[in-house]
Amino acid sequence: MSATLDSSPLPEDALQEARKREEIRRHLLLGEVDAATDLLAREFPSVLSGEGEMPAPASSRSTYVPRTSVDPAHLVLNLRIQAFIEACRTRPPPGSPETDTTATSDAPQTAPRLSEEELIAKGTKLYALAKRLPNARDRRTYEEELGHVSALLLYRPPEDERSLAKYMSQARRAAVAEQINSAILYRMGRPVISRLEYYTRYTSTIWSFMHDLRIKAKPGAPVPPTKPADGGVSQQGKATVPEEQPVPQFSIQDFLDARS
Repeated sequence: MSATLDSSPLPEDALQEARKREEIRRHLLLGEVDAATDLLAREFPSVLSGEGEMPAPASSRSTYVPRTSVDPAHLVLNLRIQAFIEACRTRPPPGSPETDTTATSDAPQTAPRLSEEELIAKGTKLYALAKRLPNARDRRTYEEELGHVSALLLYRPPEDERSLAKYMSQARRAAVAEQINSAILYRMGRPVISRLEYYTRYTSTIWSFMHDLRIKAKPGAPVPPTKPADGGVSQQGKATVPEEQPVPQFSIQDFLDARS
């Protein structure tokens, strides 16, 4: 009797949750931080407040913890810092949805820059927010970050200052959107990454530790595929490792090449 894949559709509540997460992500990629924050507070309030019990994990197996902070205080600060950056912006960053030539004429445009006094007031509030962090190291980290971000006030336009390019880039928006999405999934008790990615990372980590500890494979034991000197790739499980050498590290690219 052959096994079949479960093709049953996702529950409606899971679909609605995914749509809301995508809407928050879209707002952040467009630089609409206030809209994203309002929607986040309304639909996933525990992400920014930390209140309420988290759902129990689906199983007792180990789970992937987001690489970025899910601390509500950090998330609030990161959103406020991004809002400050957007307030300093004078034009959309390259690669943003606003600069997409296929976008419609009514696509959101960058809002007019606030006055100098308003921007300074926003920056002052950010420093006050950072000083309320309970952890001294966190306070130092954010105060240093705010020192760099505050330099946006010194340039007209700030987009042309190369030392500040990373703050004005679309990649910065995407990083904030990814952190918020991971925090939502974490608070909802959902997997932050797919099982395939999780097991790939797990396998890579185990083999890397074994390689670093110079553990040798037993005779005939399967090892990750390796790239021979001739440039080809050995078949999985048939690689030969000299006795004096540790097991090789796991390379997903070599693994895929060996399977093709």
